[in-house]
Amino acid sequence: MPSVGVFCLRWRTGFKVAGPLVEDGLRAVLASPPVENRYTLPDLRVGDPNDPDPLEQYSWPELRELIHGDRGTG
Repeated sequence: MPSVGVFCLRWRTGFKVAGPLVEDGLRAVLASPPVENRYTLPDLRVGDPNDPDPLEQYSWPELRELIHGDRGTG
């Protein structure tokens, strides 16, 4: 296992190479205008949100069996 000094030297060397690239990328993102038209997920909810949760009747092992079925747990 490399010593802490070797790790720090490798990190510092890697940062000297990648650091300016990362810094330039951050500056470009921060300088760009904010995105106005962000994608909005469609509302695909079904049922009434005030209805009782149908899964509350099951224990965790029963839910696991419903979800995984024959695949088992291991």
